[in-house]
Amino acid sequence: YAQPAHHPTSFYPLSYKLSYKDQSIYFAGDTYLTKDHDSLSSDIMLLPIGGNHTLDLISAVRIVKKTRPEVVIPMHYDTFGDIKENPKKLADLLEVIYAICKDKDYRFSEIELLRTEKLKKLGGFEKRIVLEECEED
Repeated sequence: YAQPAHHPTSFYPLSYKLSYKDQSIYFAGDTYLTKDHDSLSSDIMLLPIGGNHTLDLISAVRIVKKTRPEVVIPMHYDTFGDIKENPKKLADLLEVIYAICKDKDYRFSEIELLRTEKLKKLGGFEKRIVLEECEED
């Protein structure tokens, strides 16, 4: 079934969720982050990460943190000159977040609450931090 989406150059942007028995797949399409993403649930998610015309990497991570799908498939990256992103960064960021949660016995909701409190107090870091790579010890 159709899901809401937001794209400023499209009159009727849509995302889709397909369900069969107890499994579901969410295809985000060309969309920016919306409040509707907070209430999504799906086993598999196809999320754009390229930015500019779609979700960027940080927005995709936010969706994954809240929805906890079993599988995330990045899409809409390196398709045009102004949509450049490395899908390995998504995996690296998610791995770091999962490791922190496990080590500190946090839930994603606790980290999201802390993040929003700090965002209000200090401003965001989205444009100032770039993860080059993560290495194992």
